[in-house]
Amino acid sequence: MGNDTVNIDSERVFATLKRLIEIKSVSGNEEEIAAFIKNFLNGLGLSPVIVSKADNRPNIICTIGESGPLIGLMGHMDTVDVLDEDHWTQDPFTPWEDERFIYGRGAFDMKCGLAAMMCIAELLAKSPNLNCRLMLMFVCDEEKSAEFGTKTIIQRIEKGMIEKPDFVINGEESHGHIRNAERGMCKLKVSFFGKSSHTSQARRHGVNAIVNASRGVLELEKDIDHFHECVGRPLLSVNSISTENETNKVPAECSTIIDARIVPGMSDSDLIALVMQRLDPLKKKYKDSNVPFNYTIDVLKYTRPTLTPLDHPLVAKFSSVVESITGSRPACFVKDCGCTDNRLLRKADIPCIVFGPEGYADHGPDERVDKRSVMLMTQAYLDFILDF
Repeated sequence: MGNDTVNIDSERVFATLKRLIEIKSVSGNEEEIAAFIKNFLNGLGLSPVIVSKADNRPNIICTIGESGPLIGLMGHMDTVDVLDEDHWTQDPFTPWEDERFIYGRGAFDMKCGLAAMMCIAELLAKSPNLNCRLMLMFVCDEEKSAEFGTKTIIQRIEKGMIEKPDFVINGEESHGHIRNAERGMCKLKVSFFGKSSHTSQARRHGVNAIVNASRGVLELEKDIDHFHECVGRPLLSVNSISTENETNKVPAECSTIIDARIVPGMSDSDLIALVMQRLDPLKKKYKDSNVPFNYTIDVLKYTRPTLTPLDHPLVAKFSSVVESITGSRPACFVKDCGCTDNRLLRKADIPCIVFGPEGYADHGPDERVDKRSVMLMTQAYLDFILDF
């Protein structure tokens, strides 16, 4: 279709978003919103297909176009629940807006992306001259495990039941930047040791493992002096501390759980080396104590960081499309935030990025999305498809 210009009706996009917000779709209850989206696509003369691992956990796949590269647009239909409605200005499922924002549960995370996908489908449904194929992927279960959502779709792709897309764009948060990488996650159990005794003998014979753990935690809870251009800094946080101990006995062991986010180029081994680098000096410092400072490290869970290179042809192409709209090359999205389903796509060797809107208070009261950034997202998606 080349560089043809197709105008997008912003009011149509916003009206679609508001209608989606009205449909309560807390994770595990996506059937109603899936039925709405499927009926919408059917009404355009398209042929959406339900893909599901369980009858009440639907995903929707819908393809537009006859030939060329297969480009995916992906968004999740589920939201988190509202557990703090008293803190909302208005009913979270009755959307409202002001000059800048649209408000409501899921407005930002991420029914704005669904609305963009639906309105693009509306514009392209009767376009016979597309030079690529568009795969719309509406998934469930992102806010929980993705087991019934993106993982199910990837399993079908790997079995040859669904065609593997050449590139996927996800409409999660990115504030108009390119989000081409995600931190990995590593959970470590770090145990510190002391010497048990009756409480009455605590100062004479006991060595409290909690004290040693406290010394270790103070060293661990510091910034990591490393920066990755695509995701920023790695970090670790000591999020749990415990003993299996009677309250009338000095604990001989105290365990901590570290939850870490590591950047591309780092592994679980690198994180362990960092922890040892911070804790080993304490062995020297307290070597003359009654019981020397000592610890053990166990890896409980590890998910590797993922990256789609900025010089990947379709990432570069998408960046050029955004630049043609805004006048400037989009920067990398560098912000402390949670992961997306893109990590699962990359694990399945599917190149992908996030390009989404600006917004605030996702998962919180008065969740809202910037209207102007929703239109940038929608226009960029459309222009990228038409530019093939």
